[in-house]
Amino acid sequence: MKLRLSRKLLAAQLPLAVVAALSSAAVTAPSASAEALTTQRAQAADSFVDSIGVATHLTYTGTPYTNYPLVQQRLQESGIRHLRDGWGTGSAYASTFVEKQLHPLGIGITMVQDPRQNATPAALKDMVKTQLPNSIDAVEGLNEWDVKGGNWAADARDWTIKVAQAYRGDAATKDIPILAGALADTNAASKYQALGNISAYVDYGNTHDYPGNQFHMNDGIINTVLANNAITAPGKRVMATETGFSTGNVGAPYQTMPEAQVAEALPKLYLDHFRRGIVRSFSYELFDQYNDNQFESKFGLLRNDGSAKPSFTAISNMIGLLNDRGSAFTPSSLNYELQGQNANTRTLLLQKRDGTFWLAVWQQDRTWNGSQVLNPADVPVTLKLGSAVKTARVYNPVRSKAAVATATDTTSVQFASTEGVTLVELSGSGSAPVVPPVTPPVTPPVTPPVTPPTTPPATPVTGTTTPVSALPLQQVANAWGPLELNRSNGEGAAGDGRALSISGKTFATGIGVHAGSDIRFTNSGATTFTSTVGVDDEVGTGGSVVFQVFTDGTKAYDSGLVTRATGTRPVSVDIKGKKDVRLVVTDGGNGNQFDHADWADAKVSSATAPVLQPAPTVPRAARRVSTLPLTTVANAWGPVELNRSNGEAAAGDGRTLSVSGATFTTGLGVHAGSDVTFANDGAKTFAATVGLDDEVGTGGSVVFQVHADGTKVYDSGVVTRASGARQVSVDVKGRKQIRLVVSDAGDGNAFDHADWANATLND
Repeated sequence: MKLRLSRKLLAAQLPLAVVAALSSAAVTAPSASAEALTTQRAQAADSFVDSIGVATHLTYTGTPYTNYPLVQQRLQESGIRHLRDGWGTGSAYASTFVEKQLHPLGIGITMVQDPRQNATPAALKDMVKTQLPNSIDAVEGLNEWDVKGGNWAADARDWTIKVAQAYRGDAATKDIPILAGALADTNAASKYQALGNISAYVDYGNTHDYPGNQFHMNDGIINTVLANNAITAPGKRVMATETGFSTGNVGAPYQTMPEAQVAEALPKLYLDHFRRGIVRSFSYELFDQYNDNQFESKFGLLRNDGSAKPSFTAISNMIGLLNDRGSAFTPSSLNYELQGQNANTRTLLLQKRDGTFWLAVWQQDRTWNGSQVLNPADVPVTLKLGSAVKTARVYNPVRSKAAVATATDTTSVQFASTEGVTLVELSGSGSAPVVPPVTPPVTPPVTPPVTPPTTPPATPVTGTTTPVSALPLQQVANAWGPLELNRSNGEGAAGDGRALSISGKTFATGIGVHAGSDIRFTNSGATTFTSTVGVDDEVGTGGSVVFQVFTDGTKAYDSGLVTRATGTRPVSVDIKGKKDVRLVVTDGGNGNQFDHADWADAKVSSATAPVLQPAPTVPRAARRVSTLPLTTVANAWGPVELNRSNGEAAAGDGRTLSVSGATFTTGLGVHAGSDVTFANDGAKTFAATVGLDDEVGTGGSVVFQVHADGTKVYDSGVVTRASGARQVSVDVKGRKQIRLVVSDAGDGNAFDHADWANATLND
């Protein structure tokens, strides 16, 4: 395509955009002076390996890509499992190569769907269905359509809808993930706003976040990526279908990095992306296309003659050390501290199926300034362990797969954190994989909503059962859209699930969720909780989860690992005398892709009827909205937080709610765009104090809105940090459903941490 130069010119000249409020919690380094070691849950090493992809051009004649035996050989040597490419309906030879030669090696492909391939979405879908039935990983929308100008946004949106209709309308392709088309200008929030919210038509956001003249991936770039994708694909995870570094200087907008510095920067790029939750990253590209020094020609991991650049060696070594294909497992935790690190030190804790931990350590520094090689000083660090390991080995994969240092029977490992990636392997005592208990987020006790004076609480009666889906539920977390009642989890919107189905058996009632999920309800005298659990059929062959039931804070049931092959599992838990019941689903240790889980036929049974409390005869006290069953339709950064600020991406990581110095013990912490709904319990007014939380500093601008039964009854106008706190009091008498919406103020949602402080329903 002739658009590549303009795309990379745009990426190359982006300013450094640091959005501190959106920084991942993993960015913050533990203090070197901390006396107590911290316990951190590892991620599966193979999940990181599976996040590594590379772009190819298997139909480009006159390039090394048409030498299919060489392509296959180099891909096998690298260990890379995922390609990103695209062609029209007339290139069956390329499809045959992928399907017949690469797929048996465990290599899949993401296919761009673009009108420049001279085919309609329906025709491209039919090609994928017939030519790539086993090797297709995902399909991707229009490639950098924003460079076309004119009505590009309307065209891109229309094409995305047609792609979704084509794939989701065919039973053979309905489960193939759809990626949003990437924009060339990844910094311009206005372009994402012009495209609008397309989350109903895509399964993932997308970016082409070339570091350009910043010369290394960093949190500022990633923050911008996540913030802008939250505009077009709120609630969706993100992939990077193009990224990387050129080593060609002819026609370049800046002096590009030497090959040796790219070899240090590219492994760190993959790690930084994965650390921040970017699901998969495709380096652009496998080969240098032409044997010249043109900027466009020299993005390859391999030179034009097929010889390896240092970056190919570095990526291959890193994959070779961390590769761990196998069945799903739940990684355990490691008690450790990395002492001596500085503000630019980054870490990622991984674990293999044999229990061995691998700690990746690197410096998020650049080693090239556009004219000369920089040599930042190495950072001497000490890895302190809570218990001794039998063997500790240190590796420098940029240079070799061989260990550069080894220690035995040790609780301390000393090494230098350098500009390349350092991997520390820890094996032996204390590293066997286990299924750890899930620690709940710090939230107040869950209490059922107080019902109106004229209606006594609903409770099971003697000899009967009550579906859990009919009880007041509190959703603490659900990783993909809201929990669904009597439906599968479906996609990101409420009510988009299907009939609950496990191993071909359908269920009329139950709850469809997505790992990680956390649901709570109050037991009103029932004696038994029962359910049939499993991975829903809508995910095809994927998915691996663990179901857990907690009663009054104690784990009463653990399913162990459940996959699609496991089928259904019956659950029966004694809840007699218990008050709080908590249903948790975690991923199986390999990330939560395809983890659509069903609590099918979930119900509580009562042997004897509990005593009904008489209806109150006095006015009720104010009810805190944070104690009511809430449905989160959208929240652009992590889950909605109860009685805390929005914080970062994890549940329970917020702080005390604080607006203009005033703190609040109750309320909701959200991030624009946010959409939370709940049922009115007969209250006459909804009240809250709203504003931007103090945790964002001076940034942020939002609009608060309250809707009642679909009608907007309150609009704050633009609220900034300078606006301070605003009081909200809305008449909701006779209304059934209340909806709290926070949108950005038209300038993107960076820093938009918003508080519904002291939110209450009142008689």
